[in-house]
Amino acid sequence: MMRQGKSKFAIQYPDGLTIRTPNFREAIAITHLTNQGYLVIRRGWPDLAAWKDGKLRLIEVKDGGGKLKRHQFQMAEWLASFGIEVEIWPQGEEHMARNWRRDKREQ
Repeated sequence: MMRQGKSKFAIQYPDGLTIRTPNFREAIAITHLTNQGYLVIRRGWPDLAAWKDGKLRLIEVKDGGGKLKRHQFQMAEWLASFGIEVEIWPQGEEHMARNWRRDKREQ
């Protein structure tokens, strides 16, 4: 069942799962995929996907001291169950600049 609330569409399923989206077309797509038996996950995906030389890196960027939200942690665990690692970059620009300099030296 799909209903519209405060600028969001909520899709509720018999098992109690609710997916909210601000986009009507996205709500239709989620409903369609779910009706076909797909597990649709909207929240928790890492911020960045980087691809180089056939290797995929998924990266969640956190500002200094930022922690994973529950749904981000669950996503990282779910991806790990398929052998996909999610990197957490917790130190903001300073940490990223250090890694950038190291990566440049390795090239």
